[in-house]
Amino acid sequence: MPRRFLLLLVAGVLAGGCSRDGPLVAPERVPVEVEVAPIAPVSAAAASDAPTAEALDDALTRLVPALGSWGVPLGKALQRLAERRNDKTAKVELQKAADALALVLPDAFRADFDALRLELGLIAAK
Repeated sequence: MPRRFLLLLVAGVLAGGCSRDGPLVAPERVPVEVEVAPIAPVSAAAASDAPTAEALDDALTRLVPALGSWGVPLGKALQRLAERRNDKTAKVELQKAADALALVLPDAFRADFDALRLELGLIAAK
C-alpha cells in the first residue's frame, strides 16, 4: 500500500473517532443487584447414601467404557453394587477400586474418571 493512502487512512480513522456525535463522558454506572441462592450443606448421611440407579446405569453404559481396559476392575465393582445397592461391602469395594485406579490411571483418562467419581459421589470433600 502506498504511503499516501496509508496517511489518508490514518487521518480518516482519527477524524471518525473524534466525531461530535460521540458522547463526551462515559455512561453512568448503575449497580446491579444479584440474588444468590444459598447453597445447602451436604450432610454426611446424604454423602454415604447409595448411588441412584440412574447414576449406576450412566456409569456402566457411558463412563466406564470411556476408560477402556483401565475401567474393567471398576466396572466389575459397579456391577456388584448395581446388583445389591444397599450392601455396604459393595460400596467399600467400589471405593477401594476407585482409589486404586486413581493412583495408576494415565492423564488421558483423568477427565472421564473424575466425571465417573462425581456421578457416583466417590469424591470426598476436602
